[in-house]
Amino acid sequence: MNPILLAVILLGVLGIVFAVILSFASRVFHVKVDRRISEVREALPGANCGACGFPGCDGLAAAIINDGAPITACPVGGPPLHAKLAQMLGADAGDSVREVAVVRCQGKEAYSKDKFKYTGIRDCRANHALQGGSKVCSYGCLGCGSCVDVCAFDAIHIIDGVAIVDEDKCTACKKCISECPRELIVLKPYDQEVIVKCMN
Repeated sequence: MNPILLAVILLGVLGIVFAVILSFASRVFHVKVDRRISEVREALPGANCGACGFPGCDGLAAAIINDGAPITACPVGGPPLHAKLAQMLGADAGDSVREVAVVRCQGKEAYSKDKFKYTGIRDCRANHALQGGSKVCSYGCLGCGSCVDVCAFDAIHIIDGVAIVDEDKCTACKKCISECPRELIVLKPYDQEVIVKCMN
């Protein structure tokens, strides 16, 4: 028999054998996935920011279905998402309020002077670690922009030496809050108009 033809036949037989083995293995080791997990995942915003406390949107979707995590856990989607999930899952979203970050500092460059010229890396923690920070006000924003760097939604900017939050873009993901060494950033209800913007 022709060796080339023999090799082709042998490879064909091996292919069929492995296909049967893989087909059998896929049935034996099949993991059932609740279709609701993928439905919840599709409803989530897909930011994968971790603000919910779970490893991304996939983790939150699985936790909502499998572990009973609250449907209001995603701050990025806010009340519209919570209402949608409540309708999908037949649950109660409760009183869901949209929140946004706010920087409790008004120490613009004209008001808050530098006590020394900081020339280190542009990082608020590094600045704060050096003699308590470069600003005369020991409570105010250092203006290095660490909060800006971690915001995936372009919702915070340094303007005139102070971090300013664009409330229309803010999703309350809390990343800027954990980044500020002076704990100046907090969440507030979106509709709240009065807030003390000074930590002193």
